[in-house]
Amino acid sequence: MLREFLIAAHEGDKYAMTICAASFRTGWGTPIVGERAFEWAVKAANSGFPPGIAELGYCYEEGVGVACDLEKALEALRQAADGGYVAAAIHLAIRFASGVPYGLRMKCAISYAETAVELGEAFAAYMLGTWYESGELVPENIEAARMWYQKAADNGSSLGCIRMADAYKHGGLGVLKNLTASAEYMERAEHGSSP
Repeated sequence: MLREFLIAAHEGDKYAMTICAASFRTGWGTPIVGERAFEWAVKAANSGFPPGIAELGYCYEEGVGVACDLEKALEALRQAADGGYVAAAIHLAIRFASGVPYGLRMKCAISYAETAVELGEAFAAYMLGTWYESGELVPENIEAARMWYQKAADNGSSLGCIRMADAYKHGGLGVLKNLTASAEYMERAEHGSSP
């Protein structure tokens, strides 16, 4: 299959260029070849395609086919996320929340998680809920946690549904115990479209 993508990439298809970059970077369907990953990532990024720009960011972040350059990585990943690529927004949210490799920046983590939610990623809403519930990375806010879990559940997150089911089962997150609501959320969890 990579052969077909390579043909399309050589013909200028930006999606195919991005797939080639990702394949050579991760070893998907081919051995890892850093130089080829970086070459295709540059071409995909130069096409203005947000997933291709993200691939360039991953190459710089991981030092694949090029020296590791976190400044260039962050610039590319931000451009991809701001261009509407949800995977880049999630990536940045997780990186900023973990502190690796860009340092712990919770305002940035929250901003990129919210961007991912706006782009339709239900798991990002669940992630925000966990941050507000635990109080480890941001001040604990049960009302905000419940709101994000609810948004996650409403957008198809199985984990969001499970967390809301547990809240209704035990009367947590500021909701009253309601076994019917709990059962409904568990049923919705089985049909979730996202973690």
